[in-house]
Amino acid sequence: MAVSGGKYALSDSMKGALDRVVAFVRASGDSRYRIHIGGHTDNVARHVTNNRLAARRIASVADYLVKNGISSSMLSKKNHGESRPVASNRSERGRALNRRVEVRLVKSK
Repeated sequence: MAVSGGKYALSDSMKGALDRVVAFVRASGDSRYRIHIGGHTDNVARHVTNNRLAARRIASVADYLVKNGISSSMLSKKNHGESRPVASNRSERGRALNRRVEVRLVKSK
């Protein structure tokens, strides 16, 4: 899910995507699912600032999921900051792709 530069508030489209995750988990009735949340940034700001921003993005997603009925015990969180870009940070388009929160739904064994 893409995030605007310097922002961590959830957009309506992000909420819609998270609502689909919540609906799927509820419909499955299976508590063996884990939701992995990874926070990412571009490399524009200082490393410390980027780590804080990624952490806030993760917290925004986790809080939304919990408020909508997902148990916090189902969540795992990983702050990647600027360390895992999916595109070059040399262009605005690349930086926009790197500003993201990844949410993966994994069924535990």
